[in-house]
Amino acid sequence: MTLLIVLVANIAAIAVPASAYVTGTVAITQPDMVVPGGAIEVELNGFSATGGTIYFYLSKDNDPEISSGDIRIARIDKNDVLDDLPDITLEIPTTVEEGAEYYVKVTDSSKIGADCIVSDEKVEILEEADWPTITVDPTSDTVPTEVDVEGEDINDDWEMLTVTLYWDDYEDDHILGSWPVEDFESFTAEDVPIPEAFMGAHKILVLLEDEDTVGTYVDFEVEPSVDVTAPETFSIDAGEEEDQIVILDAHGFPKGTVSEDTIKYIIRDFETGNVIDTFTAEHAEVDVSEEAGSEGTITGLATTLWQIDEGILDVQVKVDGRTLTFKNKLISSNTGDPGEFKAKMDKTSGEIGDEVEFMGIRFPANVDVEITLDGVITTTIDAGSADGNGAWRYTLTLADLPGGEYTIRVRDATNSISKNIGTFTITPTVEVEPDETVVEGTIDITG
Repeated sequence: MTLLIVLVANIAAIAVPASAYVTGTVAITQPDMVVPGGAIEVELNGFSATGGTIYFYLSKDNDPEISSGDIRIARIDKNDVLDDLPDITLEIPTTVEEGAEYYVKVTDSSKIGADCIVSDEKVEILEEADWPTITVDPTSDTVPTEVDVEGEDINDDWEMLTVTLYWDDYEDDHILGSWPVEDFESFTAEDVPIPEAFMGAHKILVLLEDEDTVGTYVDFEVEPSVDVTAPETFSIDAGEEEDQIVILDAHGFPKGTVSEDTIKYIIRDFETGNVIDTFTAEHAEVDVSEEAGSEGTITGLATTLWQIDEGILDVQVKVDGRTLTFKNKLISSNTGDPGEFKAKMDKTSGEIGDEVEFMGIRFPANVDVEITLDGVITTTIDAGSADGNGAWRYTLTLADLPGGEYTIRVRDATNSISKNIGTFTITPTVEVEPDETVVEGTIDITG
């Protein structure tokens, strides 16, 4: 099992008497070359130490003691090292010298002169001119999800044949997949699976492979999210005095604990969006999962609400004092007579491919709903049904529509009653390929 370490470069600078006792061997297993900010994997065999903390260094020399110019890249509790032997992933500081080659040293003392074990292998730090260009789309998202990763400007002298992507470290069960390198120069990895993970910055490690290996990376930001399961499909019953249970499932949360009875529901007016009230739900204390494969999750947390005003509800969760707010997660509605419904959309302009969120309240229970866009052309979309409380939600992805302004109507199809809820402008899009060329060169323009 591999242990991922967050590292801080620290150059040993003060020579003092030191004593340390470490035994075993350390080997750099991959990669042979790495960009600053990337990661290497080392293997410890037969390892033991007397101290309680293990220090990892990069060094230009292979002397079996810590030298004044060695760069400390990790400080790990010994028990954590022993638990995760033999493989450990170490992040390379961005401040290392480009073009230099480094051994890895391991010791249980941070002092200059401390005895250490040293790798036979060296890792080469690539100069900037040789850094591959790695991009990810999107650069941040909720999890689990899928992304596209592309690599360009790969040095064809390396003759790399495959690329393997890893999530945060080089552990086997963190492999995201392998893809071919095209003409030794580039790769495209589509639909790369991003797993459950804690909120914040993560790295997709990129390992280019043939006879030699090259390590680089691209950053990805995990955003927190909450899934809501209400008594009805979209809603709770507005004003109901009896308890109503809303189930929360969280993803991408930070490490920590949600204390008992601290989750708040912020009720906003359906039409104006102004805050009407804040309700603190009853619920148990729960820890955010740290289990492998479910990091950052909370599963099936029951929250109890009652006497909630009609409107749109935001969910606010505190994890060890850190406040996370999730907009428009729940509707509070009562059924209404035919034609009494209210409906709205969350934006009034967009491009093809954009999503538009529609919501409604006070529909008669379970009626069918349609959306009509009337403009350059007229099209009607089946938009699902209202639930048992008369609440309705639908996400429309804009497609196959010419640019221009459209009048938007929402229709209770069961009772044949429509309402105009505003206008929407579809902005034309233009793509130019390639984005640069020579004088008198050719480009393609599509829109």
